[in-house]
Amino acid sequence: MSTGLALTIFSAYGYFHSLETVKTATRERMKRAGDIYAQRIDSVLYMMELDTGILASVPQAVGLAGLTQTANAPAPDQTETTVTPPTATQPSAVRFSDEQPNVPGASAARSTEGWTESVSDIFLKFLGTRPKYSQVRLLVKEGNWKELVRVNRIDEELIVVPAGELQIKGNEPYLQPIKERGVSEVYFSEVTYNRENGRVVGPPTIRVVRPLQDSDGDIFGAIVINADAEPLLQSAELSVAPGFQVYAVSNNFDYISYHGEAQSSPLAFHQDPDWQPPPYSDRLTSNDEGAFFETGSNDMGYLSAVLGQQNATPFRLNILTIAPHEILIAPAFQELRTTAGLSMLLAAMAALAASFPASRLLSPLTRLNHEIRSKIQSAEPVNFETSRNDEVSDLALSFSEMINTRIEEANRLDAILNGAADGIITIDADGTVEDMNPAAEKLFGYTAQEVVGQNVTMLMPTADANIHHLHVARSLLTGHPKQMAKNREIFGVRKDGSQIPLGIAVSHAVYSGGSRYIGMIRDISPQKAADEKVNSLISALKRSNAELDQFAYVASHDLKAPLRVINNAASWLAEDLAPHLTEDTQESLDLLQNRATRMERLLDDLLQHSRIGREKASSTSVTGAELREELTDLLDIPEGLTVQFCDAFDQIKVQRLPLQIVLLNLISNAIRHHDKSDGHVWIDLTHRPEEIEFRVADDGPGIPQEYQEKVFEIFQTLKPRDEVETSGMGLAFVKKHAGLVGATIKIDSDGKSGTTFILHWPTGPDSTSLEN
Repeated sequence: MSTGLALTIFSAYGYFHSLETVKTATRERMKRAGDIYAQRIDSVLYMMELDTGILASVPQAVGLAGLTQTANAPAPDQTETTVTPPTATQPSAVRFSDEQPNVPGASAARSTEGWTESVSDIFLKFLGTRPKYSQVRLLVKEGNWKELVRVNRIDEELIVVPAGELQIKGNEPYLQPIKERGVSEVYFSEVTYNRENGRVVGPPTIRVVRPLQDSDGDIFGAIVINADAEPLLQSAELSVAPGFQVYAVSNNFDYISYHGEAQSSPLAFHQDPDWQPPPYSDRLTSNDEGAFFETGSNDMGYLSAVLGQQNATPFRLNILTIAPHEILIAPAFQELRTTAGLSMLLAAMAALAASFPASRLLSPLTRLNHEIRSKIQSAEPVNFETSRNDEVSDLALSFSEMINTRIEEANRLDAILNGAADGIITIDADGTVEDMNPAAEKLFGYTAQEVVGQNVTMLMPTADANIHHLHVARSLLTGHPKQMAKNREIFGVRKDGSQIPLGIAVSHAVYSGGSRYIGMIRDISPQKAADEKVNSLISALKRSNAELDQFAYVASHDLKAPLRVINNAASWLAEDLAPHLTEDTQESLDLLQNRATRMERLLDDLLQHSRIGREKASSTSVTGAELREELTDLLDIPEGLTVQFCDAFDQIKVQRLPLQIVLLNLISNAIRHHDKSDGHVWIDLTHRPEEIEFRVADDGPGIPQEYQEKVFEIFQTLKPRDEVETSGMGLAFVKKHAGLVGATIKIDSDGKSGTTFILHWPTGPDSTSLEN
């Protein structure tokens, strides 16, 4: 009887102790899942922060903003300006200094045109490597935060916005933290629709703003990156465990849900007509980060933060993880009930059969215990079988099944840890390494056995090891993941002594009665190599431009000077020998002058062709009627030939350049090569939503099919230059200008009579019909 009572008490104690253990393990599982999801989304947003730092470190960008800011306020000492790199004490701002005159072309007295073109080209290449971003801008505080450079992504096409279309952004909500509170650190603004000129033109957008500061700490500009909120958050590609629900929710209750293997819902934006608040939105207003709560519908919820309310900036993002009790707790409860029932049954049987030998009765448990001890280090499933059909054997089988379930769960978590692409290191409060996954082993060149038990500073350079405990203390105070060295480089030391650049995020956890710190480590060498490649391409572009400028100088000076000497000498000979010249010698002198003049014109046209697309051409918006009058004034129309514009031409509104140059060359080409004393040239168009199709047609001789591509090459004419005085560059100008703006041109001709040039010219915001 006493044996049965003892078993009953032992079984009851084991039941309630196991119940508490299951509850604790359930919460740990919930917290671990929520924190992992938060870190994945945080890494996406953190990359946007890093990218603003990359752009802010470009000397041309900061120099251009500084020049524009100070252009109308000359300092007593007009020194050149240079970018001061971010420091550890000023991690989120980029400063502008006047102490090191090392940035070429940064003088306030110089034109900013070259800087603008250089920054635009850098932004264009950068945006091409970031498919999730929709816009990159450089703004200057002067003029109520006007845009200096803006590059847009529209339907996968990258467009540098012309100077005439840049806007004033001082009244936009995302700039108010700088204007009203003087926020100098990088921050995210609230999710809003993308607006241009005060109108909504795009989807809900996430913006990250990095203020630019001068040496006195005054803000003079900002780098702004826009990203479409939905694909950006979807790019986190969370692998959500079956039955779990994960929501990324902003402070305005914009949210996106994740489920299954890298699946997510569309963004629910709070200004959409069919918007519904996220589940348990009342819990999200409490700002109780890292909190568990019961939903009242048999679910458990956990709230973790990605971006907190830092420095009074407006944007906040929380991760809400929800899972049913059936998944988290119910199986364990059922297993505990079964175990308790078996235990009680065993106690009853023991009271009735106390005479049976204890060793035989408990032999299944003894064998199970031996099997468990033999598998402690290997974490292999427990292999337990018995041929007996009694309560003790059933209890042993139940325990073995429960243990195998726990082993399977532990192995699954180990597989996730060991299969992670990033290095993961766990240390205790003293900095001693407790665990190290294979990715970290590969990264540092050590085995886990060589590092576990050692202080983590063995993986750091001396300078970083000295400040390691400061980072640990900050993580302990907040209890949330911290990204280390956001605005400076941090290095790790490999086993061979070499150093590698790292990106590190540290989070704090409490388990097994003590604090632990989990570091997620990534080798950022590929990113640095990409940055170096960009810098190399920029240098190569500068060299190429310099060589082209040198060629232009030679063409315009060194080559043309001898031609002018020849021309002048021929004129002097004609004057001095006029009484003695025969008809043949006079013809030879005329031919010499004509060839010299033609050669000089060829050099002029070649120089003009080389500069197309390299020089910023100021252009204004004109109506079709104004453009028609300008073209008519510029054309040399011989008697008997008529040039006729369609009525729809007067109704369009376009940018004057380079369209004026293209149409002038097409019409001039039709006039110059006409083979009749009287004829017609027609200019017609069709206006479409995305383009204008221009057609320049004539009733001249036509262009054979085999020459319809060749005529667009430089120095190409279908007639000898003695018959038609031309350099053969006009259609080459047309082809190059069209290519630079994304236009296309083709020829429609049977080669016998008449030619039509069909030009598809893309339209911009100002290229709309006046009637509309």
